[in-house]
Amino acid sequence: MNARIEDARIEDARPPGRSRRVAGLAARVLARTLLLAAGLAVAAVGFGWFVDAHRETVAYLSAPACGSPAAVPGAPCTAHETGTVRAKRIVNGNDDTEYELTVARETVTGGFFDVGAAFYEDVAVGTYVDLTVWNGRVAELSYHGHRARNPDTPWLASFQVALVVAAGATLTVYGVGGLRRDTWKFPLIAYGFFVLAAFFGSLIFVGAQWPLALVLGIPVACWLLLTAMVTGANLAG
Repeated sequence: MNARIEDARIEDARPPGRSRRVAGLAARVLARTLLLAAGLAVAAVGFGWFVDAHRETVAYLSAPACGSPAAVPGAPCTAHETGTVRAKRIVNGNDDTEYELTVARETVTGGFFDVGAAFYEDVAVGTYVDLTVWNGRVAELSYHGHRARNPDTPWLASFQVALVVAAGATLTVYGVGGLRRDTWKFPLIAYGFFVLAAFFGSLIFVGAQWPLALVLGIPVACWLLLTAMVTGANLAG
């Protein structure tokens, strides 16, 4: 009888400590799961913004010509003008050589445009070149088969994308590896690293004239790789 009472007391003494450990483990797993889910969701939003910025940057390629039957009144369309080369200049940099043309437009003040070497060599001062105008600015120059894009660099959109994508990556890192109290500075460093990488990556790919699968797939793959590297550094620390 006494043995049974003693066994009952032992059983009554064990569950509270065990329950606390189980509850603590469950809380940690839940917290990390929520961080991981939030990180992936936030990153998805950021990449959605990236796709929107890309479509806006290259929209002129598929837009109808103004005045054509396909053009809808009030909707954006591409206008075509003739410009005149007023000056040529070669700029020798440390890493490469840039070729610039000063082109005068028919209706507004012209400007400097970067072109390729072959384009530069085939025109002279006074040559007429074709201009594709999108939303009031020259989006592309062309001449006898040569094309030179003049993209509108989406600085603000790229920065906004970088902030969101970096937040998603940082949350994902700590959703996978957890956050330790002795490394409180690491999240700030990781976030700053992700912001820089995402910003310059967005600037590179947002105007690429490739299939969307590549334009989106390559940045996503880079995001996964960098996130995995930082996660490994977090776990190793």
